[in-house]
Amino acid sequence: MKYLSIIVLSLSLISCGLLEEDNPSDVNITRLEYDNNMSDGSSLEAYNNILAVTDRTLGVLFYDISEQSNPKKISSYQINNSNKTRIYNNYAYIISGTDGSNITDNKITILDIADLNNPKYVSEISFINVGREVLLENNNLFLAAGESGLIIYDISDKSQPIKISSYYEQFNTFYGSNITDVEIDNSLLFLSDFYKGVRVIDISNITNPIKISEYVTAQQNNCHQIELFDGKVIMQDFWDYNYDILELDINNVLDSVATISFNRDYDLNPTELIVSDNSLFASAWWQHALEYDLTDLNNVTIKNEWELPGHQSSIAVASNYIYVLHQEGIEIIQRN
Repeated sequence: MKYLSIIVLSLSLISCGLLEEDNPSDVNITRLEYDNNMSDGSSLEAYNNILAVTDRTLGVLFYDISEQSNPKKISSYQINNSNKTRIYNNYAYIISGTDGSNITDNKITILDIADLNNPKYVSEISFINVGREVLLENNNLFLAAGESGLIIYDISDKSQPIKISSYYEQFNTFYGSNITDVEIDNSLLFLSDFYKGVRVIDISNITNPIKISEYVTAQQNNCHQIELFDGKVIMQDFWDYNYDILELDINNVLDSVATISFNRDYDLNPTELIVSDNSLFASAWWQHALEYDLTDLNNVTIKNEWELPGHQSSIAVASNYIYVLHQEGIEIIQRN
């Protein structure tokens, strides 16, 4: 998946060694200007032969990427303040809304996109705080709802989503959970908490989520996004400028087993992570996208690095192509 801050780096591995490879000179990069009036692109989603481009002003634009190097715009759907789109089967789930007090437009809009030429409104889910990420599994929708914590909905009937449970933890008088990302592994949810780190939630009883473990970071305001790989959690640690690689042991203790550090100027304000195959892809706020080789977590290397124009806000991967969103359009990169 999905508070933007995630990674891009030169890297020196603290508890493992990190080697950097040269950027290939023959890389094929093309640009898609996704709309003449594009204003504020926020995220990408690649699913099968669909690329969904979410723009805070334009809404969601759907592209056919069956010809991956030449996306073709099929349709769009206008939703104000659109932040992120996730696609599962024939449905798109669009998170929209804004931060601030007395905000009433925070919601998930469900679209039927079986006919991509004609996206159809199905229903919407409203909530108090702006949503950060959404994940679906077995007709359950898991919403990382920021300062509202985690909210779980039954969407067996997509026209009438039903809230079935939630998870929220109050830390002290001043603040509580701020859930920014969610991943799932069987009956366990892994949550990134902007203030605290990573939570592990047992959802074997979906109506009663129970925290069974946590990894608490030393500083606040530092855990923005997580990804799962090979049974481990890759956590972006914004404050300490690294990735912590976490593992849950048989005693339900979640702890760091490796650390990847990054320290170049543009590494310090990353935006999004995607794990695909044995690679970790990262878009950076400042002019770069990277691919890390995760084959050996004790010797993570930079497999590819691309210098791109402007500020990168999102990244998506489809087969042998990488799509990177920035304020001028979408860079389309063919993988080696």
